[in-house]
Amino acid sequence: MRSRYKTERARDVTDEVKKAVFATFVTGEKATASLIARRAGINRSTFYRHFYDVEDVISSIEDDIFQDVEEVLAGLDYEGGNVPFFHEVVALVEKYIPFLTYLFRAGGMSENRFFQRIIDYAEKNYLQGFLMSHPKIPAEECRLLFLYTLNGSIALIADWLRSERTLGKERFAETLDEYNRAAMGALLRRSRRLADVGDLVGD
Repeated sequence: MRSRYKTERARDVTDEVKKAVFATFVTGEKATASLIARRAGINRSTFYRHFYDVEDVISSIEDDIFQDVEEVLAGLDYEGGNVPFFHEVVALVEKYIPFLTYLFRAGGMSENRFFQRIIDYAEKNYLQGFLMSHPKIPAEECRLLFLYTLNGSIALIADWLRSERTLGKERFAETLDEYNRAAMGALLRRSRRLADVGDLVGD
C-alpha cells in the first residue's frame, strides 16, 4: 500500500476507497480502479497515489479485518470453546459480510491467503498451548484435528452466508460451539485413553 496516512486527507481518501470497494462487493460488480475511484469521489491518479492497484486495496482491507480477528481470537478457549466466543465470531462475520462473500466467491477458502492467515495465526497461538497442556496426544494427530475443526468452522460460515443466514445468528453461534466442542471432546477423550494406557505400561 502506498499511503502511510501521513495526513488527515490521506486517511480520508484511503477510507473512502475502502468503502467504495465494499460497495462494489455488495453489487457483485468487477472491482476496477476506475469504478472504485469514481465511487470514492476521486480520479484515477489520486487512487494510484494511495494504492498500487485494486488488489492492494483488498490487501489493506484484509489487514484491517485481521486486527478485529485477532481481538476475537484472543477469547478462544482451546479446551473446548464457548458460546459467547462464537457470538463474537458471528458478529464479526456479520460486520464483514460483503468482504467475506467476495472471498468465498472469488476462490473459496482452500487457497485464500486471508483464511490461511487466520489458520496460521490460530495454529501458532493456540495449538502449541493445547499440546503443552496435553502432552499425551501425538502432536500430528492433534494438528490434523485442529485443522479439520478450524477449516470446518470456516466452511460452516461460508455455507451460512450462502444460505442468506436463514438460521438465526444466535442458533448459528450455538451450532459452531457444538461442532467445536464435539471435535475437542473427541480429542480429549483420546488424550485420556492414551494417558490410561501409559499408566498401565508404566509410562
